[in-house]
Amino acid sequence: DLHSFPTRRSSDLEISDTNINGVGRPVVDANNIAYILDSGLNGIFAISTEGILWNVTVTDGIGSTLAVDNENGFLYAVNANGTLYKYDTTDGSESLVYDLESAGVSIILDADSNVYVSTAAGDVVAISADGDVLWTINLGSKVTGQLAMDNNGIIYAVADKKLYALGFSANLNVEGQNVTVF
Repeated sequence: DLHSFPTRRSSDLEISDTNINGVGRPVVDANNIAYILDSGLNGIFAISTEGILWNVTVTDGIGSTLAVDNENGFLYAVNANGTLYKYDTTDGSESLVYDLESAGVSIILDADSNVYVSTAAGDVVAISADGDVLWTINLGSKVTGQLAMDNNGIIYAVADKKLYALGFSANLNVEGQNVTVF
C-alpha cells in the first residue's frame, strides 16, 4: 500500500558568507541555531538563518565533538587537550567544566542535563550539570563512534569491537558475539 505525502520544496540557503572550515558534526539547538567547530578560527561559530550570531576561540584549540543542552542553554565541547568546556548559547562565553586528560570522541546529555563524554583513552565519564563527576569507567581501548542512550538511561559505547551497555542493572539474556554488559 503506497502512501503519498505532501512535499515541500525549498531552495538551498547560504546562511553565512564566511569561509567555515568545519570539523566534526554540526549540532542544532531548539531555536534552530547551528553550532560548528571551525579549524580556521580554532573555535566555534553559532549561526542562524540570519547569519553568524557569535564566534569564540576555544581555549587551547578545538576538538571534534559538540553537544547542546537545550534545557539550560549551553553548548559543550572538548578542546584539543581533553578539557570539557561549556559555552553559553546566547553569547559564547566559555566556562571550564572538567579536565578529561584525553581527546573527546563523543558527548551526549540526558534529561537531567548530565553530560556523558567518551575519550580516546577509553574512558566514559558522567558529569553532572554542576560539573561534579558522577562516575567514570575505562573500557580498555579507544571508544569509537558516537555514544547513544536509550529511554532507560543505558549508555551504549563501542570499544575494541565490543558493544558496552553502561548502567544496565537487570538480568539480561543475550545471544551474540562480543557483547559486554556492565
